[in-house]
Amino acid sequence: MSYLRIMQIEWQKLKRSGIMYIACGAPLFVVILQFLNFKLRYDILIPSGFSPWWVFIQEVGSFWGALVLPILAAIIVAIICGQEHSTNVWKYIMALPIKRWKVYIGKLFMTFFLLTIASVVLIFGMIMSSLVLGFNEPIPLQKIWWLFIFPLLGVIALTSIQMWLSTRFHNLSIPIGIGVICIVVSLFVAQSSITFWFPWAYPFMTAPIGTPYEPYFYSGLSVIVGMLCTLIGIYEFSKRDI
Repeated sequence: MSYLRIMQIEWQKLKRSGIMYIACGAPLFVVILQFLNFKLRYDILIPSGFSPWWVFIQEVGSFWGALVLPILAAIIVAIICGQEHSTNVWKYIMALPIKRWKVYIGKLFMTFFLLTIASVVLIFGMIMSSLVLGFNEPIPLQKIWWLFIFPLLGVIALTSIQMWLSTRFHNLSIPIGIGVICIVVSLFVAQSSITFWFPWAYPFMTAPIGTPYEPYFYSGLSVIVGMLCTLIGIYEFSKRDI
């Protein structure tokens, strides 16, 4: 069975879960919040000579990349795995002529597909907001691309860990709770000596916060750690007695 077919099956199961409302609602919440922030405090946020677009990207990106996107990833993973937990169909799925690792990877693909949609909604909302706010400069496509791609790369390791937790625990409040607690902790330990060993802090390190903006190391580290965690998760999932 192809990954495309697996994702189609996953989507059929998720259609009534409201997951698209969550995936689209989270970025819209961030954009609306920052739009109101800029509408009410424009002169304070953007002193004379400052780039309104770069300030806007930092304000949105710090909230989105460091907090909302990681929490959204933990919630989406839990919902995707929760379909099987809530209906007790794991044994039925495992009895189908499909390898377990394909099921696992298919759920990861669906997660990143939804996170990508959320990121597209965020960027589109920002562009619309900039037009209403009347930014007097061209849209900085390169910086918009940074905001789109680097937080997505930064969340890969976290998502891989959350996937394993969500397949492991039937009570999905456990993996969501672990994820939220670790994400909040990451706001305090980011840029410290333990950041390297704490994957929940990687999204913070890839969010467009401050100058110079250097997301490359932690983006790459997140991809590598994510691949390793996925391999470990697949191995454990394949051997698990369900």
